[in-house]
Amino acid sequence: MTRPIIQPNPAQRYGQRVAQDAFLALQRQEGADAGREIWPFLTFADGDLTPDVSAGRNFVTANTGATLISDFDGGVDGQVILVKIGDANTDIDFTSSGLVGNVGVDWTTAIANDHMTCTYDGTNWLCAISDNTA
Repeated sequence: MTRPIIQPNPAQRYGQRVAQDAFLALQRQEGADAGREIWPFLTFADGDLTPDVSAGRNFVTANTGATLISDFDGGVDGQVILVKIGDANTDIDFTSSGLVGNVGVDWTTAIANDHMTCTYDGTNWLCAISDNTA
């Protein structure tokens, strides 16, 4: 008897239930991209100092006023996220938060399209920044 192959449910990938709209946005393409997972950019809520990252992998900021992000909510051990700065109002707190990176200096992002990749170790988010100003 052949045992069925059980595929992991993408909604449980990070050990949590993903919001229904984010789950529906996760698609598989046909043709040359068949089998590749597509993770759309989800927009953080305006002014959220500790945005929730449980529903996805790629995120973008859209703050209309000065916002200092100090941590991310909803992460699980081993989770990797990409955060794209989508405005000129977002700064990242690396001095007194759950975010580790930028040699412990707060990151003032003065330009859209800067980004950072962070990995959660169960306690802190270990972040590598990409400053595209130059």
